[in-house]
Amino acid sequence: MRLVISVTAALSVAITGASPAFAQPAQAPSAPARPTNGCNVFDPVDLAKLPKANPPKGQVITDELATRHADWHAAAGADAEIAVDSTDPMAGSRTTTLAERVGGGWRVSAVSDAGPRRDGQATAPQTRQVALDPAQTAALNAVLADACFWDTPRILPNAVPLKTGGQAMCFDGMNTAFRVRLGARRWYGEQQCRVVGLPGRLARILWSAALPAHFSGAYMNTEGPKTPAPKP
Repeated sequence: MRLVISVTAALSVAITGASPAFAQPAQAPSAPARPTNGCNVFDPVDLAKLPKANPPKGQVITDELATRHADWHAAAGADAEIAVDSTDPMAGSRTTTLAERVGGGWRVSAVSDAGPRRDGQATAPQTRQVALDPAQTAALNAVLADACFWDTPRILPNAVPLKTGGQAMCFDGMNTAFRVRLGARRWYGEQQCRVVGLPGRLARILWSAALPAHFSGAYMNTEGPKTPAPKP
């Protein structure tokens, strides 16, 4: 049975945040400013009980990803890099997305396997490279400038432990691994079944720019872990 969860307007605000964009990003900021929103999607989670993550290490764009993106050639002087690797167990497909920022501009490469979308439509394999427009660039820069992004739990399993006891369960959603570098700062994480919080927003910015036909809210679980309502 597939679980498809719609996003309410209030939760969408909590997940995406509304951090101010900036036109000229710093080359290697060591401590992004903390805004007043964007962090609360993980408030119900018992962070101490989440699986422990190893410290980020290794290249953002691994040899395997570089081989998969055969037409991708890393540019010199990139001050930020992103790799998003998403698998859909229900569709049996994989999408990998690479991005780098040079001179304030972002370029993105996406490779998606063939497979059915969850809305029932088939998709062909696609490989695309695009440059983000100014609005997309500002949105992505805002995510990376948000201290809540760097504080996001790095492993979010299918069964998320809650502060109130019990677990928030999720089944059949996409599993997504993130590898992000901004200057000397790194954040590597994995979300199982969900695509939430500021990492989720980062991924959706890249996907909507590079592969809009492959991704839609109709089958992407963007609902953050919630405390279940008490039984009547």
